Formats: sequence, structure tokens, C-alpha cells
Amino acid sequence: MLKGKRFKAFSLTIALLFLLLFFLWVIYIPLPCPENPIVLYDSQAVSLRSPLITFIHGAKKRIHLSSFSFNDPLLANILMKKRVQGCDVVVGYDKRYKKKVERLFPQSSFLKPLSAKGLAHEKTALIDHTILFLSSSNLTLASSQVHRNITLGFFSPQLVSLWEEEVAEAKVNLGTSQVHFFRLPQAGTNALSTLISTLDQAKKSISVAMFTFTHQKIGESLIRAKNRGVDVTIFADKTCAKGASFSLLKKIEGCGIKIYRSKGEALLHHKWALIDHREFLFGSANWTNAAFLKNCDFIIKIDKLPKSDLLTLKKVIARLELVCEN
Repeated sequence: MLKGKRFKAFSLTIALLFLLLFFLWVIYIPLPCPENPIVLYDSQAVSLRSPLITFIHGAKKRIHLSSFSFNDPLLANILMKKRVQGCDVVVGYDKRYKKKVERLFPQSSFLKPLSAKGLAHEKTALIDHTILFLSSSNLTLASSQVHRNITLGFFSPQLVSLWEEEVAEAKVNLGTSQVHFFRLPQAGTNALSTLISTLDQAKKSISVAMFTFTHQKIGESLIRAKNRGVDVTIFADKTCAKGASFSLLKKIEGCGIKIYRSKGEALLHHKWALIDHREFLFGSANWTNAAFLKNCDFIIKIDKLPKSDLLTLKKVIARLELVCEN
């Protein structure tokens, strides 16, 4: 009888241990570090706030964020506490939202409206001169919790230093990858040229996920790829596909390129392309003339996406196939 009770207790302990390990595995969120300097996050798998808030909690010196808009009360509260602790805290956002943001957070002196020739559209976070987050997601509740976005996290003092110095264009080696970044509109011409050149060199496949797509030259490069036998697929936001992007997408679709439009209420807010399951183009920039000529935006090219991030991106594509229709 005693042996039976001990066996049951042992079995229960083992079961609880496995349950705990499974729970920890499910909630585990990798963070950029020297051994893993590039990490890709999908908003449909994790809250994009989580890795950002983790580093903000641990920040000692400097937290500089930028976003098109800002309305996250939890993040605002954390940032106010970090400022009281002595951190240099700044949140930049497009000046068009000045009245709305100040009304929501009247005591937040770290908020800074930004001016630009077009839109102040970057979505970035720089923390303690070491960590850089680049995202398609704004610092809003809907962007981080509802809409479809991705964020790239980088551990790279060199990359952060170049960003803080407002260098328009540079290349940085991280692990086995090279990151080539462009700050728009300053490096808009080179960014557009590099983007089109990368698409023109595709050999087997191009997968694109884009919120607003109106740039004729980029559209023509995708048509050229299709004509030379490259498998080209585009995931588009349904609202933009009926509006601003309609004409170009119709032209592209007429050339035999597969276009999948989002379903449901969530915005397909992505702004990336994967070429030959290797090269990755990503940014805060939509593929529009304004993004390259007027808006404060960024575009990066990673010549060899790390295997773990490529796996994450393949899962992003699989989820898009479920929530989009041809």
C-alpha cells in the first residue's frame, strides 16, 4: 500500500515537472545577445512588447524609442519610472499625433514630436548603446497585440553607435550575417537601387509581405523575376489592396504573380521580402515613392538570415497562408 502511494506521488511529481518544463518552453522568448546577435519576432507568436520591455526594465543609461504613433500606457508607465531612476529616456513620434499623445500622457516629459519632410515613420528602439530593435510595429496597443508585424532585435554596439550617429548607410557584420542598413530619405536612392538589384538577382523564389505597395519600379522588378521563372508570391493587406495598392497589384497579378489578400480585421502591416530563402529585406518603409523620397524610414538588407530566424519567418509565411486568400 505504501509502495503504491509512493509510486503515485512520484508519478505526479514527474508529470508536474514535465508540465512546468513545457510551460517554460512555450513562454520562452529568445533575446539578442553576443552568441545570438539577431532575433526575429512575429507578432502572431509573441507580444512584440515582451522583448522590448525586458530590455527597458534592465536599462541603466539610455532608452531612445521612435514610432509613428504612441498610445501604450504600460510602456509609458515603465518609461516614467526609468526616467526617475536616472535613465535618459526619449520617445519620438510623428508631430501629427502631438495633441492626441499629449492628451493621453500629459505628464510624460520624455515625449518628443518629430518633424519630417513626409512622415516620421521609423519604428526603432535603442537601449544602453548596445541593443537595437527595428520594427514594422508602432508603439500602440493595436500594433503590438492585434495587427500583423515583425520586429528584429540586434545585439551590436557597432550597429547602435552608427544609428545614434545618424549615419545614412552602412554595413555591419553580425555572426554569419551582414546587415546593410539605409536611413530614409537620406539614403533613399541607394536603398531603392539595392532593393531592386536584390530582387533582380533572385534565382528561385521571392516572398513579399507588404502593407502599401505602389512603387512602379519595384513592381516591374517582380514582374521581371516572374518572367525569368522565379516563384513570386505577395501577401497584401486587404484594405490597401482595394485602395492605394489596387492598380499596381492588379497589373502584377495580370502577369501571373500570386497575390494573397488578408482576411479579418487585423492589418497585414508587414514590410519585408525573402529572396531565395536566404536574403531578407525589411523595414518600416512601405514600398511607395514617399517612403524613399520624403518619409523618415529605414530599410535593411540581411545577406544571410540566421537559421533560427529563417525558421521563424517560414512560420510567419505559413500563418499568412492561413489568414489570406487568393
